[in-house]
Amino acid sequence: MINYLCISVSFLDPLYHGKGNGGASEWPPSPLRLFQALVAGSNAGCHRRSWSAKESAFQWLEKCEPPEIVASPARPALAYTAYVPSNDSNKKLDRKDRLTSKVHRPHRIAEEAVVHYLWRVDSLDCKTVESADKIAKEAKKLLALGWGIDVVVGNGRLLSSAEADAIEGERWYPRRIKQTAQRWRVPKEGTLKDVIKVYESGLRRFEEASYRPPDKLRIYDEVFYLKGGSVLPRPFADFALEPLNGRFQRRAFSQTDAAKVSAMLRHAASKAWERYVTGGRIPRSEQSLRFSYLPLPSVGHPHVDGMIRRVLIVEPYGGDGSHADWASRHLCGSELTEPTTQKPLARLAQSESDDKRMVETYVKSSNQWVSVTPVVLPGFDEGKYEKALGLLRKAVLQAGLTVEMIEDVILRKAPFLPGSEHPSAYFRPDYLRGMPAWHVLLQFHEQISGPLAIGAGRHIGLGLFVPA
Repeated sequence: MINYLCISVSFLDPLYHGKGNGGASEWPPSPLRLFQALVAGSNAGCHRRSWSAKESAFQWLEKCEPPEIVASPARPALAYTAYVPSNDSNKKLDRKDRLTSKVHRPHRIAEEAVVHYLWRVDSLDCKTVESADKIAKEAKKLLALGWGIDVVVGNGRLLSSAEADAIEGERWYPRRIKQTAQRWRVPKEGTLKDVIKVYESGLRRFEEASYRPPDKLRIYDEVFYLKGGSVLPRPFADFALEPLNGRFQRRAFSQTDAAKVSAMLRHAASKAWERYVTGGRIPRSEQSLRFSYLPLPSVGHPHVDGMIRRVLIVEPYGGDGSHADWASRHLCGSELTEPTTQKPLARLAQSESDDKRMVETYVKSSNQWVSVTPVVLPGFDEGKYEKALGLLRKAVLQAGLTVEMIEDVILRKAPFLPGSEHPSAYFRPDYLRGMPAWHVLLQFHEQISGPLAIGAGRHIGLGLFVPA
């Protein structure tokens, strides 16, 4: 029985140059990139004459759910700089004076690497099977996937479930999680018309003796792809801290007061939840909504001060994102108040572009992570490094990860990042005082997505990590 449409793409070069959202290197290639390549191949040269007979099949494909991807392993390659002539020949006639540099950050893939895209097919629907068969035949017309230099050979076929399961490679599964830093673009209804519109605008860019930039593709969707055996990223809501008087762009708190900021944030969320659900007091177990309240110190540059100007409200691993969406909608404008005096100190505001860049620093994928705030261990290490390592393994399990994911660990008292402090400098609530705390470097076998927080203080801003 036919269950899947499989498009297989074989690369002829060990480097793949395609990029995803924000110019980030992308592997595996997104389904939207494949869709565009299929449309381009089906319209190349004499193939364009028969486009009207194939258009309905592509309209069917754009409406399909995102495919599962089975890909050969790949890793980021060393960046290199290429020099190409710019287009301002009317200013500088000598070609060597028109060279401009472009930095390329490709992925290195295995020789004869193959990527398979698997769409589910309803074998009982004759029109669906007919459309899938047409797309499978069009796959042989693929020319490139990624940049023009990423030359490929395509092939399409219809498979049973057993045949699809037998394909070897790393499996990537689509997940509709909005808050991840890296998402893959996929086609949706209307993408085909938009692709053709962009192509035609490119043909007209030199009309009327003037240059008009071609349109950009706008109609597509985005999904997160989870590699088989990996952990789902944690859905989150992000906010900026705004001063009450509006004189300064952001309200800053000391990194050592992360637990205090977290407590104020939790209080604001609990008050909003009470109003939203019952208008009165609700059980303590429901007030937290199973959130982690993570203040984000400013990191990522040698001259940053490590101050807290942004916060995250984060669901646990496996969360569906509904609680984070609720927080995004209902907490903007809420005030953070000092617990004892109830004096307002800051207001939660929507994140702007600069804030988003800092948030992405914490939530992107990486193999290596370092602690910004110290990890509070779930027990007493008696000053022994080996015992501290054992307690860290316990903390990893409590955070929802597995010890087998970790390749290497370094514990030390000195911070890894500028702006961070010795563990003894951080405020802790009563139930964490006296517990040992360390700064930690974690090396994982595979990339994982943030936000990542580990230890007994992982819900209140202690044990917060950032990609190294």
